[in-house]
Parts: sequence; C-alpha cells; structure tokens
Amino acid sequence: MIQLFYSLFFIQLIFFLISLTALIYASWTDLKERIVSNKLTYGLIFGGIILQGINSYLINSIEPIATALLCVIATFIASYALWKIGVWSGGDVKLFTGIAALNPVNYGILRDLIGLNNALLASIAIPLFPLTLFLFTLISVVPYGAMLAIKEVMKNKNLRKELIEEIKSLGLSLIKLGIIITGITPVLNYYYLPLWLILPILLLAGFQKKIMNSIIVILLFIAGIYFNGLNAVQSILIIAMPLFAIYFLLRFFLVSRKYLFTKEKKITELTEGEIIGETIILQENEVKRIPGIEIKRIINYLKNNKVKELLSELKPEGKIIASSMKAAGITEEGLKELKKLVEEKKIENKITVKSSAPLIPAVLLGYLIAQTTGDILWNLI
Repeated sequence: MIQLFYSLFFIQLIFFLISLTALIYASWTDLKERIVSNKLTYGLIFGGIILQGINSYLINSIEPIATALLCVIATFIASYALWKIGVWSGGDVKLFTGIAALNPVNYGILRDLIGLNNALLASIAIPLFPLTLFLFTLISVVPYGAMLAIKEVMKNKNLRKELIEEIKSLGLSLIKLGIIITGITPVLNYYYLPLWLILPILLLAGFQKKIMNSIIVILLFIAGIYFNGLNAVQSILIIAMPLFAIYFLLRFFLVSRKYLFTKEKKITELTEGEIIGETIILQENEVKRIPGIEIKRIINYLKNNKVKELLSELKPEGKIIASSMKAAGITEEGLKELKKLVEEKKIENKITVKSSAPLIPAVLLGYLIAQTTGDILWNLI
C-alpha cells in the first residue's frame, strides 16, 4: 500500500512538473509574442492522455484515463464556448484542455510538499480542477493587472492624480461603511433582530442622497459610541483597513485599465477581430459615436432611476456598424463600412481599441494557488 501511494504521488508529481513547466514557458511566449505554441498545447493534450493511460495501467484501474477523457471533453466544450463569444483566444482553449488532461482533479502537490493538513484544503475526487483553475485565474487577474499598472502609474502624472482622488474617495466610503456596521450591529442585537439586516441597511444608505446619507452615518456613529464607547473607533478601523487594502487593489487596476488596455488607432489601420472601445451607429445618414459602457455608469443610471436611458445606451437605435459590446471584435463587413465612412469624411480617422493583457501568467499564478490551497473552494461550499 505504501509503495502504491508513493508511485501514485510520483506520477502526480510528474503531472504537476510538466504542467508547471508548460505554463511557465507559455507565460513567457505570451508576454513576449502574445502567442501560445500549438506544439506545446497539443503536446499537453495528447501527452496528458497518454500519461493518464500509463497511470491507469500502473494502478490497474480505468478510472484515471476515463476521468481525464471526461474532463478533457468538458473543458474543451466550455473553453470553446468562451472562445466563440470572444472571451478567450484559441491558444487559451487548447492550453486549458491540455492542463485538464494532466490535472482532471486537484493533486494539491504544493500543499503536500509544504505540509498543509487542514481539512478544508483536502482534494476531492470529482474532476473539477479546470473550473477551479479558471476561478483562481480570475482572482489572479486583479493583482496581476495591478502589477502591470504600477509601471504606468510611475510615469503618468495624470494617472497618479486620478489615483490619489480615488484613494480619498475610497477611504471616506470605507470609514462610512465601518461606522454603519459598527453602529447598527449593537442596535440589531439589542432588539434581537437578525444580523443579515445589515446588508439591506447598507444598500438603503448607499442609495440615499448625500445629505440623508450623512445624517444616517452620524446617527449610527453616535449609536456605536453609545453602545461600545471608544472601542467603536477601533471596530471602524478593523472593518475599514482590510477592505481598503483589498478594494484599493481592485480600484488601482480599474483606474489604470484605460491606460493599459485601450489605445487610439487609425480606422484605416484596423484589422478584422480587433475589439472596439466605442459603439458607432448610423441613424438616418448621421453617424453617432457612443463611448463604451462602464460599470460605474450603469450603477449611476440605476441609482438615478434612469433605466430607459440605460437601455437606450445598451441597445441604441439605428444601424450598428461597430459595437463595444461585441467581445469577438469587429467583423470584416463592419470594417469595410467604417473605412468607407472615413473616405467619405463622415467620421474622423481614429477610434478607441481595446487591448488585453497577456492572460497566461495569471493562469500560472492561479495554478500555483490551486495546488497550494487544494479544493478549498468546493470544501467551503
């Protein structure tokens, strides 16, 4: 039994090292040339299936190869769907499929090597590792994007100014959040009310006008001092400071994204498939340019009860020539129409184009996190 355990661990360790090496190499080529080699991805897919077959032979069970094939098929279908809607590139589809062949389940190699024995980190036998990797990749994109933004912040004076304004606004908002939670919690406890009521109260306070919002915050601050004394101040800081660190990282990335992920380009130099950062429509021979919709604007529309205006912006009337909502990029037909409008001097020869940061380094980081934390996500669920 001990010999079998070590042989299984050895095979899983090989799978881990192959996957890690492939992701490191793919990250390097993605950063350098924005490509992922077909030889690498196809090698992972077919090599992974072969190695799983060897694994099945060594333990005299069809389970490893059957699980791997099932996971490969499911991962390819899901990844292909993401590619069709323009979220992923073809290289991402094949890379994730290859990782699925080698890692249908989470082996938790780094967890075992470090010696983390918490039950929440235990691996489960269900082949969900590609989904786990996808979720950790999404989490990794935020700090990864923030690291990419640091360089731009250091050399961009306007961006530094914008970021300082964000810090001021963020700090004030989180202190208000801390005051509301600190003040309302003892009130709910005093009247034996459930603590989940904090959430609707927070939402209600957030959608109030500035004067009413300030009155609510002041009253709850007084309540917090009344019930907890000066400890209320400590509670406010305990709530605000960690959230500041987390939320600042996200805001740092969001503020920086327009400098990192958008650029201005001549329409005559556009190529098919490029993702446009604005919507261009033709209404009765008049060309209209609508900036790409942002989450902040959507929230403001909803906050001010301007649903009709929001729907109008999301689905404008007229013939859509280019749309910022199409993740698959501009079509050949749309490209021809845009260039024709430039030739007829109905539109200026420049447009905002979205550019994406290399994704594979975030996948690499997500892989390392997943192999360290095991199936913590599913165990928590």
